[in-house]
Amino acid sequence: MKALSKELSTDEQTQLTTHETTINAGLQTFHEVGNALLAIREARLYRQDFATFEDYCRQRATSRVGFCRQVRAGSGRQANDYRAAHKESGLHG
Repeated sequence: MKALSKELSTDEQTQLTTHETTINAGLQTFHEVGNALLAIREARLYRQDFATFEDYCRQRATSRVGFCRQVRAGSGRQANDYRAAHKESGLHG
């Protein structure tokens, strides 16, 4: 197996930047989805068609209630943790 140089080639740097841009965009979307789900739950905007928020998640937002919970829980904390670590490390994006 060939040892990799510590320095990134121009092509590798471009790939890294592209992937980090995708990650950052995904985290922003994840955060927005979490906030939207939280707003729907807190204002009970699901109530016209669903008895509970979990029913809404099962039928409307996703087929898995657990996903709704993960998105809500992670939308703030995990995205913020990543952004803080990202900023401290000096990564691109």
